[in-house]
Amino acid sequence: TLDSAVYSAGQIRDRFSPDGWLALNDLSKTIHQFATTVAPGDDATRAMTVILRKLAGFSGLLHENMYRFTGWRFLEIGRRLERGIQIARTLARLTGAAAPEGALDMMLEIGDSVMTHRRQYPVQAGRRTVIDLLVLDPLNPRSILFQLERLKAEIALLPSIGGEGHMSQAAKEILQLNTAIAIKEPADMTAQALDDLASEIGGLYNSLAKAYFG
Repeated sequence: TLDSAVYSAGQIRDRFSPDGWLALNDLSKTIHQFATTVAPGDDATRAMTVILRKLAGFSGLLHENMYRFTGWRFLEIGRRLERGIQIARTLARLTGAAAPEGALDMMLEIGDSVMTHRRQYPVQAGRRTVIDLLVLDPLNPRSILFQLERLKAEIALLPSIGGEGHMSQAAKEILQLNTAIAIKEPADMTAQALDDLASEIGGLYNSLAKAYFG
């Protein structure tokens, strides 16, 4: 929850820049205010736009201002894991046979990739192009493959477990998963394959927790 995030941030407040701390508090106050004042419909849409803008600002401050110590790496790893899981699960629902009309356009909106799709593909959104962009494109910062590439890079920089020169279990798993997805074609990514992918990405949590927090 947001309150848990604020509490956790408070435990490492000395690692936050003043601007980052102010941005987090502003985000918290805004969400608590909206929770009691925003009505369903257009009002909620406007409120979500405000929240997303403030989230982006907070994320930008963290990314630009925080020193790249081990704690920052775990923060970045957590962000990439969450994004990869969320994209995979949402794609499984919105590209499946039972998806509602307009689901592919909705998926591009959720993946913040509407304009990118228009530039990349001279056709309307189809299952193949949406999967290609949001799963398999290594240059799209919202794609699953992009998250896996970043995870591979950050996990490789974590403190060594089991001696120098030995890959941790998490490092082995992300290397295998990254390679497996990099060679896939859009047709390979069925709804079941996407659900399985979300579970595999989630499995990295357990490997990291066992290695560094167990």
